[in-house]
Amino acid sequence: MDEIATIHFTDVDSHQEGCIIVRSAENAVGLCVSLRQNGDVEVFLNVGDGKRLLEALQAAIASNEQSEGIRIADEECARISSVDPD
Repeated sequence: MDEIATIHFTDVDSHQEGCIIVRSAENAVGLCVSLRQNGDVEVFLNVGDGKRLLEALQAAIASNEQSEGIRIADEECARISSVDPD
């Protein structure tokens, strides 16, 4: 089993420190998610399910990026419309 990546993060909801470890095994992708106070969960997905997880994560990121772009555009429009023309 090969460790591919370790990602350290702060959970958005609980503000706890955590990490995600991604592993590669024969015909499987391992994913361990750990929060400092709530323990660990480790799962091994077959390659097809791993691809579906990747697609879902990419879709979630794209959705957030699109929402952020809309929010920034709305703020810019509000700023422009509030500028005094004189």
